[in-house]
Amino acid sequence: MNFIEAIRSVWSKYWVTAGRAGRAEFGYWFAVVIVVQALLTLGEDVSTPLLILSYVFASVVAFPSMNVSIRRLHDAGMNGGWLMLVGMVSFLFNGVVANIVYAAILWVIPGTEGKNRYDEQKPANSYALAISLLLCLLLIFVAIEMFIKESSIIQQQDPEQMLQQLQEIQKLLGQQ
Repeated sequence: MNFIEAIRSVWSKYWVTAGRAGRAEFGYWFAVVIVVQALLTLGEDVSTPLLILSYVFASVVAFPSMNVSIRRLHDAGMNGGWLMLVGMVSFLFNGVVANIVYAAILWVIPGTEGKNRYDEQKPANSYALAISLLLCLLLIFVAIEMFIKESSIIQQQDPEQMLQQLQEIQKLLGQQ
């Protein structure tokens, strides 16, 4: 399965959770989704139109992404319910990192050979696995950088302002 076939397959199965999706279909789809989303949201000053476009894009690709993930789980012989576990982990921890780790796992695990309980035949694969793994490693580094940037409020504050806040907290604690 090549790049165009993979994207067409995901769009044509927009609402379909039955069946299986190979690593090529899954890998090419998520590579496109992640790259487009990154282009729309990465940067120091994300403008309001880009942010709105990012939310629209995320809304449009939400169902096909979820459904190709369920079909990929089916290819590995697992129930689509595992996707709920990923959702809980994403909610409890940093969603970007959890989702990239999840995508990396689905890119790596092989599908079951031949017939399984979800479909008669194994879906076609290609070099998408190797390309996807390289892209995944790059994206993990980007996600870690984003996580560090978003969670480092201390780096953004002026040291004098931090000292004043600390003194105010000490005064409050001293009064109690």
